[in-house]
Amino acid sequence: MTRLERKNRTDIETFKGRGGINDVIDDFMKGLWRINDDEYDYIAEFATDDELQILLPELKSFNDKRKAINVVNKLIIEFRNK
Repeated sequence: MTRLERKNRTDIETFKGRGGINDVIDDFMKGLWRINDDEYDYIAEFATDDELQILLPELKSFNDKRKAINVVNKLIIEFRNK
């Protein structure tokens, strides 16, 4: 499932309005990558340190953004096939 295919999902809860700063950051990342809680937990558990570093939302080159999208897509496919 690509990021574009995840565009109109209804199972993503972002900005639930509870918790501390960590929840705000988690909700931001889920909204940015259009993933749900289970997919986010899977990525956090199984992504390598290098992959997690790529996913951080910073000003990056186009190539870095493409790599980040590919990492998320790969991990979502793994999550769906487990």
